[in-house]
Amino acid sequence: MKSVEIHHKIREISLSTKQIPTELTMTELPTADRTLDAQGLYCPEPVMLLHVEMDELEAGQTLKVLATDPTTLRDVPQFCIFLGHELVHQQTENIPYEFYILKSSEIR
Repeated sequence: MKSVEIHHKIREISLSTKQIPTELTMTELPTADRTLDAQGLYCPEPVMLLHVEMDELEAGQTLKVLATDPTTLRDVPQFCIFLGHELVHQQTENIPYEFYILKSSEIR
């Protein structure tokens, strides 16, 4: 590929990516159908309550989890992987930590 062709290809790619509003997609939080406030609770309580709350949701609904226990940084993503739910978003920079979990229709 000649440098002129490469330049045109790069321009084509950059123009096509401008159509995607990535700054909006990255900053918008999912809408939560329910919220689990596990602030102040310690392992294993947040995950135990997470099980109860997820059982209450229908497939396709989203649960927002607020937590202060550092073990939730490991436990919530592992919970999602193990049970097949989707961790749609997580905020782990500040306390309370926030997790948005989309309930799967296929529970393992």
